[in-house]
Amino acid sequence: MPDLSFYIIWSAYFVSLYFVIFWILVLLEKGYKDSVLKPLKSFPKVSVIIPAYNEGEKVAGTIESALRLNYPKEKLEIIAVNHGSSDNTLEVMNRYREGVKVVTYGRKGQERKGGAVNFGLKIATGEFVACLDADSSIEPDALHKMLPYFEDKELGAVLPKIIPSEPKNFIQKIQYCEYVVVFFFKKMMGAVDCLYTAPGPFSLYRRSVIEKVGGFDAENLTEDMELAVRLQKNHYKIIQTTDVEANTITPHTFKDYFNQRNRWYKGALFNIFKHRDLILNRKYGDFGMLQMPFIPGAAILSVLVFTIITINKLLVPAFKKLQAYYYGGINFGLFFEWLRNFSILDLNFDMLFWFWLLIVIQLVLIVWAHKVTKKKLFKERKSSPIAFLFIYSITIFIVWWYVIFDLLKMKTQRW
Repeated sequence: MPDLSFYIIWSAYFVSLYFVIFWILVLLEKGYKDSVLKPLKSFPKVSVIIPAYNEGEKVAGTIESALRLNYPKEKLEIIAVNHGSSDNTLEVMNRYREGVKVVTYGRKGQERKGGAVNFGLKIATGEFVACLDADSSIEPDALHKMLPYFEDKELGAVLPKIIPSEPKNFIQKIQYCEYVVVFFFKKMMGAVDCLYTAPGPFSLYRRSVIEKVGGFDAENLTEDMELAVRLQKNHYKIIQTTDVEANTITPHTFKDYFNQRNRWYKGALFNIFKHRDLILNRKYGDFGMLQMPFIPGAAILSVLVFTIITINKLLVPAFKKLQAYYYGGINFGLFFEWLRNFSILDLNFDMLFWFWLLIVIQLVLIVWAHKVTKKKLFKERKSSPIAFLFIYSITIFIVWWYVIFDLLKMKTQRW
């Protein structure tokens, strides 16, 4: 009789396959192209808030990107918020005082990003507000492409596609592929009102909506996700565009990458718990019935599958081998006898079939995602799809396991 690990692994296969097929069907039904919108007839005032903590090396490029926006200068307000930096961030910001409002918020290392954005909101005078992370940039025509969506009075936010700036090393190339694939899924999520995050690189909001829902959570690890959930909770729409691109600088070491994902996933669980009344609540449509339970479900399955495979397939066999070698010595004769008698029919074809089916489907999705984002899969040599396919999945398992371990230890998480 199969043990518990058998059912858990098969459950993971089933859930993965179910969601992949579900999102493919959404894409086939809804399509991925943006709506055809009328050009702007008037130019409402827009405030761009740039919160920065120890971003002295990057913030200049971000501010210059905002200054290059193709929009009437009298209708564009740029606010750079230094929140407790200990490097030269404020000094760099002050170089742009002619076209930028530079302000300081909070004490050294004591404030999180949400509080800095709220501080900028108090100063802002725009009808619309865009948040631009200090390690990101935005294309010049972004406002002309994004503002027309706000003809829909129920719309709370419009999101650009986020693509990593020139990836240089192996870990950044994996992230490039990750961002392309994640954007692809976000486009599908937007089609059924399931978007659960409004990332920092130039998400554009109707200011009155932000104020109505209470602004950003100043103490939240992932304040952009928490606000997006609150927008969904108040039945405001979030739209993901394909024709507006923001660029961001991704972590270039595994340690930085791991720490970033640790914060993201931990913040996701905190936000799900904070808004747990949405889970399986029909009042919130697919967002409540599908998206909200998916995140904790994925975390639990990831941890279980990673733990089971590590113990049953790696640690236990390794221990038995070492034990056999200890008591009986290394017997190469038995090993070669096993090789000689090995038959391909001994393999578990049921498991292999579903495993490779998922691999093939994921490869198709990766190719499709690059097509939707208008990025070349191999020619630009920016993306590592094969490495992403295998290494990324293992990394996600490890990060989720570490997050759960941290939570059990009740470890305090810095932003």
